[in-house]
Amino acid sequence: NPNRVLYDKTRENAFFIDPYKYKVIGSEEEIKSITKKDLEICYDAFYRPDNMFIIAVGNIDKDKTIEVVKEELKNIKNKKEKVENIYYDEPDEVNISYEEIKLETSTTRLSFGYKINKKSLKLDEYKSQIYLGMLLTLAFGSTSLYREKCEQENLFTELSTNLLSSHSHFLLGVTAITSQKEKLVESLKKYFNNLKFSKEDFERIKKVWIANEIKSIDNISATSNDILTDIIDLGEYKNEKIKDIESLDYEELTSLTKRINFKKLEKENKLSIIVISPKN
Repeated sequence: NPNRVLYDKTRENAFFIDPYKYKVIGSEEEIKSITKKDLEICYDAFYRPDNMFIIAVGNIDKDKTIEVVKEELKNIKNKKEKVENIYYDEPDEVNISYEEIKLETSTTRLSFGYKINKKSLKLDEYKSQIYLGMLLTLAFGSTSLYREKCEQENLFTELSTNLLSSHSHFLLGVTAITSQKEKLVESLKKYFNNLKFSKEDFERIKKVWIANEIKSIDNISATSNDILTDIIDLGEYKNEKIKDIESLDYEELTSLTKRINFKKLEKENKLSIIVISPKN
């Protein structure tokens, strides 16, 4: 699956030692080497009440639901002391800056992304994610003039944005299907190095985001997924997202873009490019 290979390689090539570089499912060799003892250690460490949460959404009786959950889990105990989290001193540079892979595919796929140290943004995790998401929407959303220009020049047939988050870094970039990979790469470099957004576009996207947030509240699956993502990424559910979007500030986004300094990231080997191309 070329798309899966591209996604896995994006993380693998960006990181040196952070476990985020590895596929969760593992390799065939690793799976075959797992022992019964390994599974017991893993189960005791992670599958425990103090490391679990339950999300219930929809037209339910909250008190009755909590009662049922408590009854079902009353005999489950933490078997050992809580496991300490381990964090890794991950370098800011990317592990592999360029790789081209030949596969049985009819199209060429490109991954283009920057590795950004979270501390350099000088904002908390939540606010950084919101502003980086806004940056990508302004740069490559459906109303982006740059996107329209690239489509007119046939630089890609499909393009999507990515914002991946490890403990210490963000991976920000795009993936594309293209027949002009060299030209697209040079175009993207130039565009990121000169990113500028108007205040009018910024305020317009804010309104669109608020409208989408209002719509999603009525969607049970979307709400559940929203809660799940927040708890995993941020440790808590952010339930005031409309107010959070309203509080976004154009000057703060502009300052954040300057702090990122894409031109400097490129020079310091913090840009990763991966190409999946046909064998023939």
